[in-house]
Amino acid sequence: MPNIYKKISLVAVSGELKGKRFKIKDELTTLGSEKSCSITVPGQKVGPIHAELLLKTSGEVELRNKSHWGTLVNQARCDIETLRPDDTIQIGETTLFRFEATPVKSKTQASDSENKGILGLLKQYPGASIGIGIYLLMMLAIGLVLSTGKSTSADSGLSQAYLQEALDGTRAYLLEITPDESALTLPIDQRADRGARYFAITRSSDKAERSALLDELMGDLEYRFFLAWALERQDNPLGALDQYEYILALVPDANAATTKVANWRINTINSQVTND
Repeated sequence: MPNIYKKISLVAVSGELKGKRFKIKDELTTLGSEKSCSITVPGQKVGPIHAELLLKTSGEVELRNKSHWGTLVNQARCDIETLRPDDTIQIGETTLFRFEATPVKSKTQASDSENKGILGLLKQYPGASIGIGIYLLMMLAIGLVLSTGKSTSADSGLSQAYLQEALDGTRAYLLEITPDESALTLPIDQRADRGARYFAITRSSDKAERSALLDELMGDLEYRFFLAWALERQDNPLGALDQYEYILALVPDANAATTKVANWRINTINSQVTND
């Protein structure tokens, strides 16, 4: 699909016209030494009508050379050239223009751009996708509770207040932890190591960086705890155990409050499974 432009202009970047901006609004714009040209270009080796700019019905902007002296686009001689933003046009020995234009997005392009923008946001802020996951899991869990007739006040092993206290305790603990120099020798695979963010936090002495990593880590912890809670409510102990093991891997630190909670739930579930 051809590019459609708005706010089209030529900016002189060298020669006697340097610094001047010429807005292109007409279907045909002429450049040359003649005073009757749309843009009069002084200097040596400039033809009376040296070149033309044509605004095509397709939305493209086309440059046509009209002089035996030749016209250069991006330092290459051409007869007909479709212009793109930031292309350079040389006319004569000293005059160089820069082509400036703003592309107009079609409805399809705008939609694609919005979708990319959303994906870009989630990529830049992983916590956003985690938050969406937590919300969806909450809706799922509420639906399961309603469908089975169970009350959310029944003892499922975890209370919201207790879990929040553990999460807050872990955040405070990791924010104040002293960077471990011996950890600098530990290899970290950011793609495979579930504890990568924990190790990055323990290595960093930059509080702002640690806080940003913690936002991601705490969102992941909350997500995993809620998922484990929902699986316990569904009488799926093995699924819940997997999530608690995942939590232990996220923060491999026995002093963290979330580690203590996860170990408690693992021991409790294993005991229940054994008794059953």
